[in-house]
Amino acid sequence: MRTSPARRLSCGASRAPSILAPMGTARRIRYRSPPLVEAVIEFQFVREENWNPAFLDELRTQFPEFSREEPLHVAAVPLSNRPVGMERHHEVRRFWRGDSGMALTVGPQLVAVSALPPKMPEGHQWEHLRDIGLRACDIYMKVSAPRTIRQIGLRYINSVAINPAEFVLETYVDPSSGYIPTSLLGERKPFSFRLERIHSVSKTQVRHEIVALAAEGDPVHGPRVLLDIDEVSVPGHPITLSSKRRIVEEMHNAVQQVFGSVIRAEVLQGFGPEER
Repeated sequence: MRTSPARRLSCGASRAPSILAPMGTARRIRYRSPPLVEAVIEFQFVREENWNPAFLDELRTQFPEFSREEPLHVAAVPLSNRPVGMERHHEVRRFWRGDSGMALTVGPQLVAVSALPPKMPEGHQWEHLRDIGLRACDIYMKVSAPRTIRQIGLRYINSVAINPAEFVLETYVDPSSGYIPTSLLGERKPFSFRLERIHSVSKTQVRHEIVALAAEGDPVHGPRVLLDIDEVSVPGHPITLSSKRRIVEEMHNAVQQVFGSVIRAEVLQGFGPEER
């Protein structure tokens, strides 16, 4: 892989018909050796009152395995039909599990759970990430009483090693996926591409689907193709406990659909797929 500056392409935001499989009908595939480097589930809230720091004490009690704490300086970009604006989150803290394989990030308007599979001795399991995320969200809502959930995010970052001497993008991605422009299929040099689609999932729920693909030479991980899949659900009404679970399951189905569509079947076989 040459070290020349990456060529950046972007399709911006576009409206497209929903390609999401209904809950319960999507095939679930688990990979024995997934290329996943990070998975994040995040809940952002709308608050009208002051931040209640008692939530941090309750979180420490409920999740004692996340014992190492560090402060963070973060900002969030809420997605809605209103103009996008940046919001600073003060008092944001991150709590790490002992093996640094998972982390809880919490603040006045957000709670998130990150999984870093390369550091997880038990390997990544969606159900584990989902359950911790929903549990942390429920604790936040019980203790801090936000007015509503503004948005739910699910992000999966995948890294596929490549041979730079023989690299051609089309040998790694499926040209029929509908996500990758045909002009990129013969690409041999570093590049970065980003596509955003907006789905009307229902009359009261909009889903932003952001797919980023890049080829790069990383000094730590070596030459690789990065596939970053980000699903953000913006509900138009209060979310119940049962609907939270349904929404995140549908988002996970969508992430799997994108991953299985973009990556070539021959490459997927190398990760050891097991249908459940």
